[in-house]
Amino acid sequence: MGHGTVGTCAKTPEGRANESPFSRLFLKEEHEYNAHGISLLSGALGPMQEGSPSGTKPGIKAGFTFLGQFIDHDLTEFRVVDEALRIVERNPTIGVRQTVAPEENPTTANGRTGKLDLDSVYGLFGTDNPALFDNGGFFILGSESRRNGQGPRDISRNVDFADGRLISDPRNDENKVIVQLHILFMRLHNKIHRAKVGNHPLGSDGFQDTKQKVQQAYRRIVLCDYLPRIVKADVITNVINSLRNGTSFYQQMNRRVNQAIESEEPVIAMPVEFSHAAFRLGHSQLRDRYLIQPDVSIRLFETFPQQPTDLDGDLRGGQAITEDNEIDWTLFFGTDGNDGLPLDTFLPASVFRLPRPAVSEPPISLAERNILRGIDFGLPSGQEVAVALRSVYGNIPIVPGNQLGIPDDVLVIEPSLEILTPLWYYILREAQELNPSEPQLGDVGGYIVAETILGSMVASGFDIGTVCEPRDQPRAINDVNQINSVVDLLVYLGEIDGPFE
Repeated sequence: MGHGTVGTCAKTPEGRANESPFSRLFLKEEHEYNAHGISLLSGALGPMQEGSPSGTKPGIKAGFTFLGQFIDHDLTEFRVVDEALRIVERNPTIGVRQTVAPEENPTTANGRTGKLDLDSVYGLFGTDNPALFDNGGFFILGSESRRNGQGPRDISRNVDFADGRLISDPRNDENKVIVQLHILFMRLHNKIHRAKVGNHPLGSDGFQDTKQKVQQAYRRIVLCDYLPRIVKADVITNVINSLRNGTSFYQQMNRRVNQAIESEEPVIAMPVEFSHAAFRLGHSQLRDRYLIQPDVSIRLFETFPQQPTDLDGDLRGGQAITEDNEIDWTLFFGTDGNDGLPLDTFLPASVFRLPRPAVSEPPISLAERNILRGIDFGLPSGQEVAVALRSVYGNIPIVPGNQLGIPDDVLVIEPSLEILTPLWYYILREAQELNPSEPQLGDVGGYIVAETILGSMVASGFDIGTVCEPRDQPRAINDVNQINSVVDLLVYLGEIDGPFE
């Protein structure tokens, strides 16, 4: 879960920096904080590692943590831009100030289309990658079947592609949960495609019809099943109205970018407030250990492995999926699924000591890296965003300083943390303090997430007016067009066989 860490993406189409730029919903702010104060707040054994409070805020099903990571990888990937405006496959260096479009000489670009179109599954920059498919237009998957016999267990490995893994986005093999989630969408494509009469190879109308059905099912899952679990209903309604009126911050951002960039087609920018702060919410939902089968519990990371074989016992990716680490999806989604941790400023101990190759440079605390990234990209504070949102959405409450949970010894070193709180930290604390009895984000985090996800759907031509809601109870699914939830998807693929409502 080293969110924001880019692996090498083999065979990526060359692209110019303005094809999918990062940009801003709000004004850039060049805040400076005392580095020691940031480390004390967000480093190992600090207040963010103390453990979740005995409050009433509930979590949501554990699988949605990883679905959020999957959605993030489908929307964002950080790329450095060189002097010739070519995209270089590496991360921005922590501690270096960054610029984004339409600012002069942007230093980073997005390696995704920003349309929620599953280019992380089909091929980067919206181009279907021929290496991923056989001659009939089916995804190539591993040869071993799942224990229930319902489909392949793993991607194809030990191949001449992406470090030996036949997967469009290697980040989706960062852990053993997300890679198996990725496979569900590959299997969905293959099941729909298998029902067609005749041969429909890559590029054919039949192939495009299959792909479109998968994309639409995925977007319905995001709209109906994921977004309402992390964003309050009134916030979603307000954002839908602002998108219909053309007044959203997301639309204003894209108008500014397209006025400044010469492009044959309109570009879709990705807000840094989303990619570098709000949508890192999943780090708070992570657990140190997961029940992946009824009698198998596995650590997220083995923080201090003594032997190479110790890595077989954690959820770190880049390894074959076996019978021992195959996911029982009923433990992650549905009525019997286990919950992730609530949205708050407390993270599991393992993410304060990220292992290699998740990080190659200090700091090794994921929380500290998140805050430093936000500083590098000139993100406004949580309080500044709350004030800015009022111009479109009315009164947005601000978390009182005495509820931010920043210890006095940290404030002595950096007093501004109480009035100009880093956006990522603020969003998690806002969810904890201002929405304590519900699982969703507060207003600042919710509006950023909803504007970006719903705005991306509008940009792709998807109807965000679809009437639907989250679903945990399985129902009979006979057609792909009925899929509105992850549970629906699991039923359609034979991973859940009832009882149905």
